[in-house]
Order: sequence, then structure tokens, then C-alpha cells
Amino acid sequence: MTRPHPDSQAPFLSAPHLAATSFWRSRYLAIAPPVLALLFALGLWLALEPARLKELTAEGGLVERPTELLYFALAAVMWWWRRPGDDLLGWAALCIVFVAFGAREMDLHKAWTGGSMLKLSFYLREAPLVQKLVSGAVVLIVAAAGVFVIRRHARSVWQGLRRRETLATTVAIFLVTMIVSKVFDRSINILAEDFGIVAPVATGVLVGAVEEILELSLPLVAAIGFIQHRRGNLS
Repeated sequence: MTRPHPDSQAPFLSAPHLAATSFWRSRYLAIAPPVLALLFALGLWLALEPARLKELTAEGGLVERPTELLYFALAAVMWWWRRPGDDLLGWAALCIVFVAFGAREMDLHKAWTGGSMLKLSFYLREAPLVQKLVSGAVVLIVAAAGVFVIRRHARSVWQGLRRRETLATTVAIFLVTMIVSKVFDRSINILAEDFGIVAPVATGVLVGAVEEILELSLPLVAAIGFIQHRRGNLS
């Protein structure tokens, strides 16, 4: 009996790999989480009473808690899934940034200081010296990590966008989604404080739900980018 040539089976053996590669190569794959988040927020707003939706999307609620855990999990997986040739300092900086995002979602800064570690007034008011020193050190470490990431990758991301690379597009989607979520976060307060416009309760609840659920999509977008990086950018 004649055995088939090994190469004749290659297309069948590689088919799942090719399908997976094609999936992750999709340039706009990362837009799926924020779009689904918007639709999910709108669906909850239509289906639930404002009080119930506000409870779900409140600080420390059922929506925010997974966001915190996803950031910590992403940082842990990124650090564990390093390769021998990886830039150790670069990975450490990126992991610190994601851990800081998770800690920010948990409001650990408020639990530690009772306010914001970023305000100068915190360091000028009466507070334990150790609290000020630790807070200042954390702020400096996170700021240094953020600056390092920007300086190390900003140019390559911009060049990748011009070349229509998949990973660069994912990074851009992450940044745009973050900006949009912050706009939603501040919009109701800005309208009330700066323009004297008080939004209806239902509108305020919808805006809050969109902001929280959009934030939930951010670590998912980052995870997609990480997988794309591990698969060789897939330009």
C-alpha cells in the first residue's frame, strides 16, 4: 500500500493554524469589544430600571470588578509569557502600567490616601510622612513606566498606522476607547458645573453605564493586542 507523501497532508494539518492566523490578522478585530460594550450598555439601559442599572455599574459593582481583575490577569500573563529575546525593561514597564490601571479601577489610591495621590494638596496637607513617601514613590514609578512605554513605542506605532499594520491599529483603538470612556465619565459633571445643564436621571445612568462598560472592554482590547504581538504583529 502506497503511503501519502508527508507534504500532501500539510494543508490539512495547517488549516486550523491558518484559520486562527487569519482571525487575529483582521485589522479591526480590536474594535469588537468596545462596539459590543456600547450595544450591551444600551441594551441594559433599555431592559433595566435606572436604579438597578446604576447599582450594577456603580463603583465596585458587578461591572467594575471584572475590569480590575482583567487588568491584573493581563499583567500577570504578559509577565509569565515572556520570551528569552524580549525586552525585559519594556515588558516590566507595560505590566506596571496595566497593574496601575487595575489599581486605579479598585480605587486603591483613595483607600490609601483618602483622596488623590496626584494632587499637590495631598502632599501639603497634614498626613503621615510614610503615606506621602509611599504615594510619591508609586506615582513616580508609574509615571516613569508610562513615559518609558510612550518613548519606546510611540514612533513605531505611528509608523505602523501609516503602514496599516494590525497591531498598531489595535493600539490606536485602545487609546481612542480610553479617551471616549473618560469623556463619558466627565461629561455629565462638566455640563452641570460649567454650563448649568442638568441631565435627566435616565440620561445620567446611561452615560455612566456606557463609561463603565467601555472601560471593561479596554483590557480585552489590550489582550487582543498582546496576542497579535505574540503572533508576530500580523501586519
